[in-house]
Amino acid sequence: MTPFTEKQKLGNWIFILLGVDFFIVIAILFNEYYNNGVPLSELYTSIIIITTINVLLVLTITNIAQYTLINKEGIHYKYTPFVNKYKTIPLEKITSFQIESYDTLNYGYAVGKWNFFSKTDMVTQMGLEKVIRIEYGAKKPIIIGSQKPNEFYTILKKLRKPENDE
Repeated sequence: MTPFTEKQKLGNWIFILLGVDFFIVIAILFNEYYNNGVPLSELYTSIIIITTINVLLVLTITNIAQYTLINKEGIHYKYTPFVNKYKTIPLEKITSFQIESYDTLNYGYAVGKWNFFSKTDMVTQMGLEKVIRIEYGAKKPIIIGSQKPNEFYTILKKLRKPENDE
């Protein structure tokens, strides 16, 4: 059986927002220069700082990705650049799993020490309507986002031992 693999990245809309933000800030800086007599050196310094911050944001955002892999060993997930090694949930530890609607604005990587206040751990990206909720013997269940939730669920169900089927 072919394992399930998925890579999710943020949409390109985020770059449009960053570009608009960048040009608004630059326009405000030039307005201060022309109307309030801000020194040219201060203007250049501000532009360099703003440009550097935007470049760092773009580099970080282009590297943000959620990877999910399901094979006979279990469910493996990572959320680069924050978690670069796969975390694994062994198939034998999974007690239940189901597809759920996900209509919250709470996205990202919040598992274990990263997740202080939530009742569930989560690994999700923006733009998802469905997630897989997995109970696996930890204190909190985990929600894993997928753009292919039905395929995720079907593969997981096939790989589980028959005595553990739901």
